[in-house]
Amino acid sequence: MGQIDLAAHVARTASRDAIRSEADLQSDIRTLLLYGGLSLDDPEVRLETPSPGRRRIDIESGRTVIECKKDLRVGNVREEAVQQLAGYVGERTAQLGNLRGNPH
Repeated sequence: MGQIDLAAHVARTASRDAIRSEADLQSDIRTLLLYGGLSLDDPEVRLETPSPGRRRIDIESGRTVIECKKDLRVGNVREEAVQQLAGYVGERTAQLGNLRGNPH
């Protein structure tokens, strides 16, 4: 594998004018998580993880979930994404235990 241009991934991810799919956005964010020097506790970064209700978490690593949207400025996409993300966090918290307490 050649050298990864992290600056290009960041620029593409941050660009509001880019014509991209959500899959492209997920891929760029996954690359940043894996190779951006973040020292993740769980180095596995999963895409499209199944969640209850026939939904899928866009990106998941350890206790972190990320919901990707092409453009949060359109319609009520941002509000819906916040609700969707809150649901995922609630589900994972229930499955994995209290985030600050004992994991058992």
